Amino acid sequence: MTYLAYLAAISLGVPSLRQSHVWPETSTGHAHNDYVQKRPLESALESKFRSIEVDVFPVEGDLWVAHTRKELASTKRIDGMYLAPLMERIKRNGGSVYGDGREVILLVDIKTEGEVSYSILKQLIRPYHAFLTSCRGGKVTHRAVQMILSGVRPLNLIQQESVRFLFADGRIEDFSRSTRASEIPLISADWSSLFSWKGASNFSAVDRLKLKKMVRFAHENGQIVRFWATPEDPELWNVLRLSGVDLIGTDIHPKLSSFLAKGQNSQD
Repeated sequence: MTYLAYLAAISLGVPSLRQSHVWPETSTGHAHNDYVQKRPLESALESKFRSIEVDVFPVEGDLWVAHTRKELASTKRIDGMYLAPLMERIKRNGGSVYGDGREVILLVDIKTEGEVSYSILKQLIRPYHAFLTSCRGGKVTHRAVQMILSGVRPLNLIQQESVRFLFADGRIEDFSRSTRASEIPLISADWSSLFSWKGASNFSAVDRLKLKKMVRFAHENGQIVRFWATPEDPELWNVLRLSGVDLIGTDIHPKLSSFLAKGQNSQD
């Protein structure tokens, strides 16, 4: 069953929705384009975010970190900026990024040449396999970091491998019961392509129900959800969190971190 079929199968009546004040435990921060921060990686870790995004290009047999080719620099590579420091931190903290045993996502957005980038990344992560979530014969073993590939995703290569340490970021077209969470654990979508609301006025009951159904559909399929291009607005973050959206993206780490901490401590 696809997501659209799922929506059609549920009654079209829109019930009266009362906002719950119990924060979903799964909602957490996603560091969008983390590498543009003044202190890449460190800022996201200080904010206790569970997902960190990095854009890469294949260059000279390595993966360089940048949003566009014009920004490429040999000093900015995924291993030195993210892989090595993450693994050193995991060792210091007893096997997990924050010392609490929970998994962190490193979302690698491949900007070009998906298959080439995939081959390079497979080689780069070999020294870190002991700390990376893996899939063997369709069974996932969760560890400190789950690496998920976004952007130009080589889905065919990921699906062909019986043993792997890399997963794929899904899109709406991948949103169906036939999609395996062991291959595509995350569903991502452009917020503005599905919802027009940007936090300036009340979120309609129809859209609220649509969002809740989308999240429920993913969770029932063992997947988590994030949106990109969401405004930096606490009202919108509140809607996302109350609807159970798993990853809330931001470029302003302290602001979202403060919002999340307030929600966790709320007793209302």
